[in-house]
Order: sequence, then structure tokens, then C-alpha cells
Amino acid sequence: MIMTRFSTRSITIISLVVLLAIAIMFLAFGDNPSERSAVLNEQSQVTFTAQQGPLLINVVESGTIKARDQEIIKSEVEGKNVLLWIIEEGKQVNKGDLLVELDASKLQDKLVDQQIMVKNKEADFIRSRENLDVVKNQAQSDIEKAELDLSFARQDLQKYVEGEYPKEVKETESKITVAREELRRAEEKLDWSKVLFKEKYISQTELQADELAAKKAQLDLELASEELALLKKFTNSRTIAELESNVRQAEMALERIRRKAAADVIQAKAELQANKSQYDREVDKMEKIEDQILKTKIHAPADGL
Repeated sequence: MIMTRFSTRSITIISLVVLLAIAIMFLAFGDNPSERSAVLNEQSQVTFTAQQGPLLINVVESGTIKARDQEIIKSEVEGKNVLLWIIEEGKQVNKGDLLVELDASKLQDKLVDQQIMVKNKEADFIRSRENLDVVKNQAQSDIEKAELDLSFARQDLQKYVEGEYPKEVKETESKITVAREELRRAEEKLDWSKVLFKEKYISQTELQADELAAKKAQLDLELASEELALLKKFTNSRTIAELESNVRQAEMALERIRRKAAADVIQAKAELQANKSQYDREVDKMEKIEDQILKTKIHAPADGL
């Protein structure tokens, strides 16, 4: 506790003198009002010359002297602490002067440990923040690739239905047309060769060659016709089913990747938030320890005794 200077010292001394005189008068005259009145009238006519000098006041009763203005000072350091130094009692101090110093060695050791903890949590926080950016970029890349795969699958289906299949049909029909024309020519040549063979203009071998050519043309025509039938009946439906399945698989893959990307981002954000909360909590602990260290030195909040 700091006691400030008495601002009304002179007034207080005068008041004590007056009270002392009245008390003596009551003791001397008891309860007789007329005597007290006479004394008062007599004293009121007596004058004195004021002189500067020491005023001695003897107090015969026990009591306590308190300052008009007081500042309550107490330690705000948590737990038990060792007192290293305290200012001597009754010394006049100015605002900001050191009054008390407590042992801060344990708090200093605790601060070092806490600073290491803060560094570790800060590293975790930075790593999780960078990881969030990586997860976001990876998610975007995976989604774009899945969207591209789906686009390609749809294009493959459209290309086959509108381009490749009609082209294959036309090519096969063209083969049939050519094979049919070759068969007609081979048959005509064979008929003519038979006439020439009867007239002995060609040999048996030449006739057989023409017969073989006609058979081959007939076989080519049948193969081309079967190829067209297979293309329309089996190959086309199978290819379309396969390409449509690719489209559906690509759509489902895109949906899975979108869900996974969203989940990864949410998890990365949660990890970042958790690490940030832990980092902030450790920083608060460190700041509290620093504040406790500052409070081991208690300074005067005002001028006083």
C-alpha cells in the first residue's frame, strides 16, 4: 500500500486543537450549562498572537493513521513465488519506481519450452496451409482430367455413330458392289470360255482358270455380304454398347473424383483449422507466460510513501 502526501495537514491540526479545548472544558465544568457558557463568553474575549512553531499533540487513545488516498498493490503472478527484493518501508517513491521483484527463473524456463512448442505448432500450421493449396490444385487437376476423359468418351461415341460406322458400312457395300461386278465379269468370261473350249480355241487349263476366277469372285461377294451383315447386326451394337459404357464409366469417375476432391479439401481445411487453433492456443500460453514474467516486477502506480 502506498500512502500519498497529506494535502490538509494544517487544517487537521487546527481541528484537533479546537476539539481538545472543547473536551477540556467539558471535563472541567461537567454538565453545568451556565458555567460552560460563562467560560465560553470569557474566552471569546481573549485574543492571542499566532506564531509559527512546532505543535505537539499527545494522543492518549490507541488508533490507526490512514492516508486519504491509497493504492492497493498485490502480486498478480500465479502460484507460489520467491521474493527476491522489496523496497524498504516508508520510502518516498515516484510513479513507475520498482517496489517488488519476484523470482522469474521458473517462468523463464517455462517460456523457453513454450517458445519451442509455439515453433512446432507454427510449423504444423504452415505445413497444413501449404497442404491445403496442394490438395486444392490436385483436386482441380483430377476433376479437369476426369472431365476431359468424359468429353473424349462422348466424342468417341459420337464419332463412331456419326462417322466411323457409316464409313464402314459404305466401304463394305462398296466391296459388295465391286465383288458383284467382278463376279458378273468372271461369269461372262467363263461362258465365253466354254464356247471357245467347245470350238477348240482354248485349252482345258484355260477353261479351268476361268472357272476358278468365277468361283473366287462368287466367294468374294459372299464374304463382303457377310461382312456387311456382321457389321450391322453385331459389330455396330457391340461397339455402341462399349462406347456408351465408356461414357457412363467416365461420368461415374468424374462424380467420384468430384466427391473425393471435395472431401480432401474439407479434410485439409479441417486440419488447417485444427493446427491454427492449436497454434493460437500455444501463442496465448506463451503471451501469458511473458505477461507473468513482466508481473514479477511490481512498479509504483503513483507517487507516494
